[in-house]
Amino acid sequence: MQKEISVLIADDDFIICEAIQKEVEDLGYAVVGKAPDGQQAVEMTLALQPDVVLMDIEMPDMNGLEAARKICQTCPTPVVILTAYETPDMVKQAGEAGAGAYLVKMPKAQEIERAIAIATARFDDMMALRRLNTELQSSNEALRKSEGKLNAMLLSLGDHISMMDKDLNIIWANDVAKEILGSDIIGRKCYEIYHGRKIPCEPSPCFMLKVFENGLIHKHETQIQSPDGKITDYACTAAVSLRDKEGNPTAIINILHDITERKAMEKERRMHELRRHQIEKAESLSRMAGAVAHNFNNVLYVVTGNLEMALEDIAPDTDIIKNITEAHKAALRAAEMSGLMLTYLGQSYGKPEPFDLALICRRHLSQLQIALPGDVSLETDLPSPGPVVEADSAQMCQVLTALVTNAAEAMDGFSGKVQVSVSVVSAAEIPEGNLAPLEWTPSAKDYVCLSVTDAGCGMDAEAVRNIFDPFYTDKFTGRGLGLPVALGIVKSRGGCITVASEPRQGSVFRIFLPLSSKVVIQPKDSAKTQPVKGGGLVLIVDDNDGVREVAEAMLKTTGFEAVTAKGGAEAVEIFRERHADFCIVLSDLSMPFMNGWETMAALRRIRPDIPVILSSGYNEAQAMSEKHAEQPQIFLQKPYSLQALKDALAKALAS
Repeated sequence: MQKEISVLIADDDFIICEAIQKEVEDLGYAVVGKAPDGQQAVEMTLALQPDVVLMDIEMPDMNGLEAARKICQTCPTPVVILTAYETPDMVKQAGEAGAGAYLVKMPKAQEIERAIAIATARFDDMMALRRLNTELQSSNEALRKSEGKLNAMLLSLGDHISMMDKDLNIIWANDVAKEILGSDIIGRKCYEIYHGRKIPCEPSPCFMLKVFENGLIHKHETQIQSPDGKITDYACTAAVSLRDKEGNPTAIINILHDITERKAMEKERRMHELRRHQIEKAESLSRMAGAVAHNFNNVLYVVTGNLEMALEDIAPDTDIIKNITEAHKAALRAAEMSGLMLTYLGQSYGKPEPFDLALICRRHLSQLQIALPGDVSLETDLPSPGPVVEADSAQMCQVLTALVTNAAEAMDGFSGKVQVSVSVVSAAEIPEGNLAPLEWTPSAKDYVCLSVTDAGCGMDAEAVRNIFDPFYTDKFTGRGLGLPVALGIVKSRGGCITVASEPRQGSVFRIFLPLSSKVVIQPKDSAKTQPVKGGGLVLIVDDNDGVREVAEAMLKTTGFEAVTAKGGAEAVEIFRERHADFCIVLSDLSMPFMNGWETMAALRRIRPDIPVILSSGYNEAQAMSEKHAEQPQIFLQKPYSLQALKDALAKALAS
């Protein structure tokens, strides 16, 4: 019957002790005691003689490593160090203190089980080696007998084990070492076998020679390449194995434990943490940018509205008209920039519809070719008919423009062609490297691939990492939103972008969008909006004073009268008394206490047929994302022009 393993837990945190005890007992081990400090841990180990001690590195009276050292000196019990942070220096100190393994808080049951097994095995090996060394020093006869025992034990272990003399010649190796490095390693230099060097490893003297000099155990990590080219990560432990009559080391033993899988898991964990941090950062930026855009667009609406009203009132031949016109254009460009930032964040969905991507590219590329430099030509591979995607065709033209423009600029000083192709690939064929956005995962079986290839200057790894950051450019200042906006458009449709590039080797940008099975609908001539006929009373609801004033001024230019309310509650009160007088309601969406949805529902309980225009600084995709029983006739995004207001009024009243 297998002996039950007894465990002593040493930790000053009661909650952590309880949690570790549960994990230990779930493994079937027995917890014989819990020590709140280092001194009691030493005393309880002597008294209770547990099979293993789980020791916290931070204790109130002494460092956990010091307590572990005392236990190893006074009572032969293996110790596992518990630590909040794993660092190379901590691992080294734990080994020097005699700890056989370490765990990062809070450990799971499987991790505890593995650490106890490793610590126990290493402790048993250490004790066996100590006993063998004692026997080896007693007499030559004892030496010969002990060598047989040592060989039998070391041959049975799964680690890579070898012994070296003072000249660093390998004098013995177990079967694992011979299997990995070849059967002819006996008699050859360790640095030649392990690292392919002709001289001892640097820094000089190497750690093997240091063991001969000071007789201390040395631990470190290394990589070894086997004859077949395979590189393996090892945790290396070297210690004196044989001494002469005067006690001077004559041979050392080197134990290599394969940690390749552990290193790979650590690397994967670090990458996962980095990806999680970047994703959380992007989500935070998205929320912030949406809120900023809302308030920014409210301010811009007041600016553009007042400028537009001024342009309506000023005679065309006055000197000031030019200044106001330029100011109006600049304000509109600012509004456009705000919209581009929302597009980059994937918050601008456009009007998705099924269309032939190859056909759209063919039509748009004919326009792009005209704007390209004379020494850059386009080469296309666009099937007819092409694969169908569901997106906004105008936005996809914007994506194509950004990619082709970027490719043409990369060709500056290079001659050649920019290649554009469209094809269909499976989700498994999409490369994982240099993929954006980082959090993207396939949601469809097949994808349409739009590829743009240039033979230009190419990019280094840093440029590839930053290429989709807003305003980043390696060309010249004042640019840098084309590719970020393209990424936002692709992201909003469930797609991704990959980049392959090397300096002076050109670049390949690939857009992947889910393949659609829908039938392409041929566009029909849309009915023209009838001009709005002035007249009628409009209820304006907005908590921003400037917005109310501009909206009222715009309405008056179209022949409407207006009554304003500072919020939903005031609007309901006004509407209850004069509901028959109003022909339409123009309401803001985001207001304190009572938002636009709640205001519209309350007004329609009084008069169900009242037309409503909802307006917001947020884009339509965000504003209309939630489902509500009552829906407006029209959504109008701020800042809007006088013509946009006229069109919205005409459509809302016509509906």
